[in-house]
Amino acid sequence: TNVANADKVIGTTHTLPTKKAGRYTGGLWVGKYLKTHSYQKVTTDEAAAMIGEYGSRLCMLEGFVGHAEQCNVRVRRYGGVNVPYGEGAPYREAAE
Repeated sequence: TNVANADKVIGTTHTLPTKKAGRYTGGLWVGKYLKTHSYQKVTTDEAAAMIGEYGSRLCMLEGFVGHAEQCNVRVRRYGGVNVPYGEGAPYREAAE
C-alpha cells in the first residue's frame, strides 16, 4: 500500500514504544542484524477507498497535503469521489 496509508492509518511502520518502554526495548540483540520486512495488503477496492478517506482527513488535519493527495488518489480511483487537491476526503453517510 502507499506510504500515507502505512504511516497514518495502518501503522506498521510507525508503531513506537510509549511511556517508559524505551528503557527496556533498546540494546543490542540478534534481531539488530536481521532485516525485517513488513507489509500491508488492501484486498478490496472498497477497503482502499475507505482507508484512503480516513488517511486523507488525518493527513490534512496534520498539515501533510502531499500525503493527503496520495490518499485522495485512492479515493478518486476506488471510491469514485472527486476530492479537490488540498482538501480532505468528505465524510460518507453511514450505511444502514
